[in-house]
Amino acid sequence: ENQRIGAAAIVCGVVEAAGCSILRNQRVGIGAWHQGSRLSLYNCTVSDNGATGVTAIEGGHVNVVECVVKANLRVGVVAKDRGSRVTLHRTTTSENGRIGLGARARGVVEAVECCMGRNEQSGVAIKDAGSRMSLVKCKLNDNGRYGLSVREGGSVDAVDCEMLRNSHMGVCVWHEGSTVSIWRCEATSNGTYSVGARDGSEVKLYGSGGVDEEEMSAGVEVDEASRAVAGRE
Repeated sequence: ENQRIGAAAIVCGVVEAAGCSILRNQRVGIGAWHQGSRLSLYNCTVSDNGATGVTAIEGGHVNVVECVVKANLRVGVVAKDRGSRVTLHRTTTSENGRIGLGARARGVVEAVECCMGRNEQSGVAIKDAGSRMSLVKCKLNDNGRYGLSVREGGSVDAVDCEMLRNSHMGVCVWHEGSTVSIWRCEATSNGTYSVGARDGSEVKLYGSGGVDEEEMSAGVEVDEASRAVAGRE
């Protein structure tokens, strides 16, 4: 319940937190700012903060393991700016006001066996050229609009993930330079389309031995400027 930030690693500082509760701070729950700063969270709850739960900014690095990040006003976890990196393992980001997990302005995120569900807009959202994200065995389910949203040149690789029961689309990609590669993922039972590609973006779909044209066309919306490609592993 601090005025701005619960805890921060800044200017090459190092913070390690285990079994902590980081709650109801007016802006950010906890984060790492500046190149060389490191934050590690293990078995923590980050909840009900005024803007963002966990953040890496201006080159900070954050490692999150077996945590719950929920009910933050805007974003659960985000990496922003070149050199910033967030790594998550077995972590849940849910019920956040906009986005469960995000990357922008060349931030990089890696998530393994995580759940990004029941967020108001998107489970996962990435934007801007140079922003990259890797999702492995993650569940992006039951979000207010999209399981995965990619815009303005962002790039995502998703492997063995679920994008189910999102109110609009499982995966939606906008703008030239935005790319998503999907390996062996399930994107079904979403409100409109499973996968959408718009405004010059590209989606690559990879299944066991490849995805044929009939499978690709079922539940996939592609506008005239965009591409959906059935690839082979």
